[in-house]
Amino acid sequence: MKRLTFWGESLKRVPQGFPDDHPLLDLLRRKDFAAGVELTERDALSPRFVDRCAEIYRTLVPTMKELARAVGVPF
Repeated sequence: MKRLTFWGESLKRVPQGFPDDHPLLDLLRRKDFAAGVELTERDALSPRFVDRCAEIYRTLVPTMKELARAVGVPF
């Protein structure tokens, strides 16, 4: 499967109150969370397109659960 790519804005420094060597530094610096996989026209026209999308979305479930937990909303 193709790898997820995260994009969006990030802070230049670690947020106040977190150590500079925090193991989740890259996630802590993010201002937003957007992720996806770049698909080709061939991918979109494939009979397996829906199945591929489901595979990709399944990889996001753990991240979405953690983000929901972090802000106190059910997932």
